[in-house]
Amino acid sequence: LRVRNESDYPYRRAWHTLYDTYGELVPYADHQKHTALVTAVLAWGAANHGPLPRDGVYLPDGLFVDLTLASGARVMAELAYRDAPLWVAQFVRLVEQAGVAGRIVAAANGIVRGEIDAGEGLKAGEELPLAPDPAVRHGAGALVLSGPNSFSLIAGTPPEGAAGKAIGRVIAGGKTLANVVAGDPIKRIRILRSGAEASAFATDDAAYEALRRAARRER
Repeated sequence: LRVRNESDYPYRRAWHTLYDTYGELVPYADHQKHTALVTAVLAWGAANHGPLPRDGVYLPDGLFVDLTLASGARVMAELAYRDAPLWVAQFVRLVEQAGVAGRIVAAANGIVRGEIDAGEGLKAGEELPLAPDPAVRHGAGALVLSGPNSFSLIAGTPPEGAAGKAIGRVIAGGKTLANVVAGDPIKRIRILRSGAEASAFATDDAAYEALRRAARRER
């Protein structure tokens, strides 16, 4: 919806000039009152129209990663924090504690591999087993933890025996991966939490160690 309420005043005369003074407004005071009334009526009508549709506008409950590269490619993936909590926690720690420094290091054979510059406090991930797990789909569209500070996005059909632990799936922007090349810097990467359960998914040192102990008991 676009609404225009104009008078005969030559707006560009005063716009960002020394003529932008109160005296220029006085002859159009009634017009401004009318404009304010129209705007208020429109706002009141919209507010009483009823709930607007939320589908496709707001994220559903869950844990997500939003990745933007310097080339303009942008991908959003949903993280499987229920099925692979330890590995998702490692990835979230990388993103939230190490900052945005990172880059795409390889893009070939349907796999885009990126690295995040990790701090010394995040090296514990080197001990995590990264074998594929049937609990999280490892095929096309998967987000895979492929090393202690690296991840892969499966843009096509992964080659037989592709290594890594799938931790999520791409839900938006997958087509932009086709133009990604090695060396593309990560412009922004952030974790998004929607809903109480995802917001409560802790990745601090104590919570992370508890997840590691639980994983060792399961093995």
